[in-house]
Amino acid sequence: MADSGTELQDLLRRDFELEELPGGTSEQELLDALADRIAWLLEYRLEYFFSLMYRLDVAEEKVDEALRPGGDEPANLALARLVVQRQKERLETRRKFG
Repeated sequence: MADSGTELQDLLRRDFELEELPGGTSEQELLDALADRIAWLLEYRLEYFFSLMYRLDVAEEKVDEALRPGGDEPANLALARLVVQRQKERLETRRKFG
């Protein structure tokens, strides 16, 4: 079975069409790559981005909060953190019940 970091990276690569990252990629590097991809999606494929958020079951109120102007961090980074957290929750649930 793959370790949780590899599983997380695989999920994010699949869902967000990320390029393959080298082995040993840190969670921060993964977060940065995802934030870059989310920035691109927000700019060029907004409807697709929102459909992804819905499909991944990221709470709408959290997405709205991340997109609100004047946040503590850029929206794409806040959204990337939400996605990573949600995917970790999904992996944990899969381990418990799958």
